[in-house]
Amino acid sequence: MPGPTRLWLRHEARATERRAPLVPEDAARLVRAGVAITVEESPQRVFPIDRYLRAGCATAPAGSWVEAPADAYVLGLKELPEAPRALRHRHIYFGHVYKGQSGAADCPL
Repeated sequence: MPGPTRLWLRHEARATERRAPLVPEDAARLVRAGVAITVEESPQRVFPIDRYLRAGCATAPAGSWVEAPADAYVLGLKELPEAPRALRHRHIYFGHVYKGQSGAADCPL
């Protein structure tokens, strides 16, 4: 029998990125529904980490998603960093490949 769904909210590598794809209120709803959520610490995210803690989320250091359990869905906004090249998780992120941004030609559609 599979375990609970796991989401891992990663810290955004871009220093100017303050947005979050999962707000604390929605994280609380998901936790109540049985989803295990880990939120990476991020000094720039618009929502402080204590709001995610109050929502029932676990926390982890920034950039630790590479060591997340293999069944975790890694959630983010912008492109992934160059390393690691080989990914073992499923990633959910929002990329603007249609705008012709750097690296867009390398993205299969």
